[in-house]
Amino acid sequence: MSNEDFSEGTSVLVKLGMKPMAATIVEASKGEVSVQLSSGMVMKVSKDSIFKA
Repeated sequence: MSNEDFSEGTSVLVKLGMKPMAATIVEASKGEVSVQLSSGMVMKVSKDSIFKA
């Protein structure tokens, strides 16, 4: 994904464990992205763990 794709509110897939989970970007910084999972949990992940939904 390009840097423009890391804007707040973007729906993405996050690789957690063995399968990707749907999430929404809450905040993006230089190397990390805060995402909110469908369960409501917010977590920081590296940009290389995020894929387009």
